[in-house]
Amino acid sequence: MSRTPSQRGRYARQRGSGFELEISHQLFDELGIQFRRNLEQVRTAGLGDLLPDSNEFPFSLELKRRIKGVGIPAGAWQQAVQASNAGEGVYPAVIYRYDHRKPRCVVGFGAIVESETGQRSENHHDKADISFPRFCKLTREIMAWRAENERGNQQNAEPHSARTEHPDAGSAKAAGTVNLSAARGKLLAASRGDGTPND
Repeated sequence: MSRTPSQRGRYARQRGSGFELEISHQLFDELGIQFRRNLEQVRTAGLGDLLPDSNEFPFSLELKRRIKGVGIPAGAWQQAVQASNAGEGVYPAVIYRYDHRKPRCVVGFGAIVESETGQRSENHHDKADISFPRFCKLTREIMAWRAENERGNQQNAEPHSARTEHPDAGSAKAAGTVNLSAARGKLLAASRGDGTPND
């Protein structure tokens, strides 16, 4: 017997909430950050699906659970961009999964730039579809860069007489320079080398 429209809607919501709980547990295992479902986003547009208990988490998450399909579900990236705030360092990200497949993650070029260089970028027009473990690795790299930059800012705020210049300071600063061509190569490599749904 086929389901009524209201039964199909209830079933879809149950699948969606179950997927949110599943991903929140996996993110905690990978990152040590607790997430809770954002119940307010049902009533208010432009909010992510999961809320972290740490301001250090650099993404606004849009989660999609579907029975079948190929690639990111239609409209999901636009929703993620709307809920993000790249100017404040909160990038859009979509985590989606189809039946009998592993979760996949879509992130923008800006997040990949920061994970490679430590420099923020607001480019979310180019994007890569990557595995869930790679997404967690990218997240850890961004958080590590930001923690390192914060320590550097605190040291720079100290009185000049209390600081000593490290001989490698110049090279370390140069290492943080954004190399857009290299970062774009990383983006393309991530898309080409990580494009199978079972990795």
